[in-house]
Amino acid sequence: MTIFQITLFAWLAISRHVTVPEPPLDPTTSSFWFFTQVGLASGFVAAWPAAAWLVGRGIKVAPGAART
Repeated sequence: MTIFQITLFAWLAISRHVTVPEPPLDPTTSSFWFFTQVGLASGFVAAWPAAAWLVGRGIKVAPGAART
């Protein structure tokens, strides 16, 4: 979860200050939601290896798997 949040907020900061510095993106625009979706997808991809490692070690239960 931490890796996901760090990646998401880093992307949003980059998109806010570098990609579209002025004027700030308004939540009613499609550009705002596009950049948000890219951030969510990149956070998911960045968190995947850590989640897979935790499942492999038995620390975390895989989604949909029944505990025994």
